[in-house]
Formats: sequence, C-alpha cells, structure tokens
Amino acid sequence: MKILCLPALVAGSMFFAVPFAHAQTLLGEMRVSAYVGQSCALSASPMAFNALTSGTTDYDTANAVITLDCSSPGVPTTVTVGNGVQPGTAPDRQMRSEDNYIPYTLYLDGGSTPLTHDNMVTLTVDGIDPTLFSATLDGRVPRSESYLDGVYVDTITLTTTYTFTPL
Repeated sequence: MKILCLPALVAGSMFFAVPFAHAQTLLGEMRVSAYVGQSCALSASPMAFNALTSGTTDYDTANAVITLDCSSPGVPTTVTVGNGVQPGTAPDRQMRSEDNYIPYTLYLDGGSTPLTHDNMVTLTVDGIDPTLFSATLDGRVPRSESYLDGVYVDTITLTTTYTFTPL
C-alpha cells in the first residue's frame, strides 16, 4: 500500500506547488517636458548696383534691407556692419573682381554720414509686429571711366546681440 500512496502524495504536492494567479498593480513615472526657444534670424537683401554708369551724378546707388525676425518680442537692437572681405580706407569698402577693385560707401537709410568700418546700426520695429526689426542701408559707388570690366563682389558680416522682453 505504500507504493500506491506515493503517487497520490506526489500528485497532491504538485497541486499545492502551482501558484494561484492574482492581479498586481505597479506604478511608474513618465517625464513630460517642452522647450520654448526664443530665437531670431538675421538676414539682408542683396545690395546690387547692377551696371555702373557715367553721367551727371557723382555716384551710382543701391540699397539693402537688414531684417531681424524673432520668435518673441524684444528690445530694439543694434547690428554691427562689418568691414567687408577687402575693406578700403574707412569709411570706404571695396568690391573685387580678380585683381581689380571698386570702392563703395554705406549710409543708413538715405543719411549723409557714411558708416565707418564695424559701425553699429540701430534696428527699429518694422510696423506693428513687435518681433520684426529692420534698417535700410544705402550704398554709393563713385562714378569713374576707369573701372575695368568684371563682376565685382564683397561680403559684409552682420553681427547682433538681441535681448528678449520677458513675457
């Protein structure tokens, strides 16, 4: 009889060894965040003198608009207008075509005082949008019969520091 009891005992112990299923609740965390970046884009339209001419006036003109477009309102700011790649004798800058140069001078919005090298220009709020600032630069090239044929270019670096208005 002992032999018959052993299988019944093993089967009974297996029944009690199987765990009962029951629900469990676990807690975890999920972090939620966002970044609001106040930013600005500084740009300028090209200043293209086109074909230089000789004539009754002393110079040819062109203009460019500097624009600071921001994501938030801010305090009016200044832009430093660099010297150009090949600066001339201040206040002149120079455009270059191979080994030939043509001088030009920059003025703020039709003014009569030329901008010196690394001159600071104050941008003003453009209309009613408090996130858009601008200034117009006028360029003047003295007329001359001695300019050689070519495509003359220069690149001016614009630099600004902008302060955001707290919301």
